[in-house]
Amino acid sequence: MLSHAARHRIEEMDFDSDIDTHDDYEAVIAMSLPHSLLNSDSLTSLKLATQSLTEIKFPTSIWLPRLKTLKLTMRSSEFEFPTSVWLPSIKTLHIEWFEDCEDLILPNCCPVLQELIVLCRSYYLHIPIESTSLQRLTIESFMPDSSSSSCASIEVNCSNLQSFNICSIRRVIIQVCDLYSLAEADIDMDCTPYLRGSRESLLGRIILGLLESIHHVKSLKLSSSTVEVC
Repeated sequence: MLSHAARHRIEEMDFDSDIDTHDDYEAVIAMSLPHSLLNSDSLTSLKLATQSLTEIKFPTSIWLPRLKTLKLTMRSSEFEFPTSVWLPSIKTLHIEWFEDCEDLILPNCCPVLQELIVLCRSYYLHIPIESTSLQRLTIESFMPDSSSSSCASIEVNCSNLQSFNICSIRRVIIQVCDLYSLAEADIDMDCTPYLRGSRESLLGRIILGLLESIHHVKSLKLSSSTVEVC
């Protein structure tokens, strides 16, 4: 079906693999994404969503020269994302649940990317975000496994960033370059587990370092929990 749609040179595709097996047990559904869909020269908008019981097989490469908007909701952990990805026209990238997004947000993959939205619900060790074209960045619901003793990390190096939003992040080290172009920032970090500890805690130092990195911002919004831990 997807191959048939791609052959008709469609410009917008919204696909959700929400498959109900109606079985007494949770069966894993295997699905292959066709090469013709992810190497289309007509697509301008693509939304792909997979469920936790879907085993996804990607083509060996993704080449979408006209794509402007991409949204990936990858709840499945059974897939290997291709390392060869080229999205030369993409402006908006929206990623949810995607554990292998590092290769997708490399500068040479998305050279004109303007907006990046990352909604995380699983454990990440390190997410580097580097782009001279990125103007709007949103990172939301970053919740590493509470049983782990290590901290996850986000590294932001986006010299032309204008809008920066972070929401509900626990136990994460944030490293941000000086954002001289930043016009607005919204920082809402869930600091509840740390409020009983020392105000010189690791999280407090992280937030203070983050605020120092964005001291050029014109409009700043802080949640009460964020302010209290500082």
